[in-house]
Amino acid sequence: MGRENGFDRVKGAAIVLVVFGHVWLGLGSAGLIRDDTLFQTVEAAIYLFHMPVFFFVSGLFFSSRAAPAAFLRQKLLTLLWPLLLWSWVEGAALWLSGQGVDRGLTGPRWGC
Repeated sequence: MGRENGFDRVKGAAIVLVVFGHVWLGLGSAGLIRDDTLFQTVEAAIYLFHMPVFFFVSGLFFSSRAAPAAFLRQKLLTLLWPLLLWSWVEGAALWLSGQGVDRGLTGPRWGC
């Protein structure tokens, strides 16, 4: 019995929609889409379902081989720790560059 490619195609289409959504937002931010109604309609249509579809299809094949506590501990280490680390790195970069003022990060006062 061969591999069923239908789910791969659905995930591929969802990934294409993720990329298209980011490009669409970039075009809108650059002012290249002049019709606000068109922009908002396409944005709402894409963001309404593309990520839920991707997560749903990916979750169909999820299988935890560990006990719940061990699984959660492993996910904490592999997902939460990189998120926190990146948040600290990004926050430090924004603080040092002075680009985080709109987020309450005023930056260092060198020699003041």
